[in-house]
Amino acid sequence: MSAQNPIAVTSKVNLVDLDDHDVPELARFVAAQSGRAVAETLPHLNWLLLQNPFCHADGRLPLGCGLRSSDGELVGCILYLPQMFVFARTPLLVLGSSCFYVDESHRGSGGALFLNFTHAANQYLMFGNSANAIAAQLWKARGAIPIPNSAHELLGVMHWPPVIEELAARGGVPKSVASAAGAAAFWWRYIGKLELRLDKESELVRLTSPEEVMELPLSEPPNYLTAQRTEPYIRWRYFSDRDSSLALFALRSRRTQKQILVTLNERPRGHRGQIRSVCLLDVFPKPTPDALEAIIAALTETYRGRVDMIVLRNLDTECQEKMLSAGFQRRSFESPNGWLLDRKRLLTASNYYFVPADGDWII
Repeated sequence: MSAQNPIAVTSKVNLVDLDDHDVPELARFVAAQSGRAVAETLPHLNWLLLQNPFCHADGRLPLGCGLRSSDGELVGCILYLPQMFVFARTPLLVLGSSCFYVDESHRGSGGALFLNFTHAANQYLMFGNSANAIAAQLWKARGAIPIPNSAHELLGVMHWPPVIEELAARGGVPKSVASAAGAAAFWWRYIGKLELRLDKESELVRLTSPEEVMELPLSEPPNYLTAQRTEPYIRWRYFSDRDSSLALFALRSRRTQKQILVTLNERPRGHRGQIRSVCLLDVFPKPTPDALEAIIAALTETYRGRVDMIVLRNLDTECQEKMLSAGFQRRSFESPNGWLLDRKRLLTASNYYFVPADGDWII
């Protein structure tokens, strides 16, 4: 147990700090709360926390905050996910949040756990980008502001039948009937096609090593807050051999001679995982609407027949308009799932470029 000056929340629960030695216990608790296997959760937490190149960037920072019952059992947790950003050419350690779980029998202590977690905002910029509606209320109550464009996603359907099945199931149609509806709607492949202009002067090239990635213009100083894409971060985030669906590309323009990093992964969606989706994780430097269209058009050619849908998040207004005009559909969330807490006023402008590769949004 790693309790350091535990604070009594109730007579039954104590707030504690969590450190490296708690990871096996954390894995068991997170697995039980999320419905995942411990054998899957433990390697994930080891990667997320202990292999993270910024994990011990500040030796005073614990892995996270926990709740322990009177008998010492872990009944709640929320973890710090440190990441280096850059703003106005200055590196800035930012704390993300991950794995916010409270056992059902102690849900009343979740607010106190979150309050303890955000005490770090007295020193650091903090963000979360996987907040559900309840967590969003806690972020807002602590003075956080929504990360722009985090209240929805854009879906580009390439293959309609499994998507129609999902729409039918969400509308209350029995799953067996919904499956049949999806199969019967095979002709819908001719309706609602994406209209993306393929740039013949651009080429999407697969990248297979951190060294290839670092040859791209990732160190150009941006005029917005964004992740610092260093070699240790790239190696940890994309080359840890933990996710076989991860793919990295460079969009190379023969016309402008510019190169843009493109990263993505694949995730099943739908009530039975029937929708094969590819999720855009990062595009850097920040693309113009035309550059994004060239990227998505090239990806639709690369993944045609392999996936049913392309998922885009955190796009600025201009890029959203471009994708909506190309046939993407907007899906709203119950509330913004991205929040930024800047209690020390470290930022002087609201010019942010968060991407799904930041934090734990789509990992």
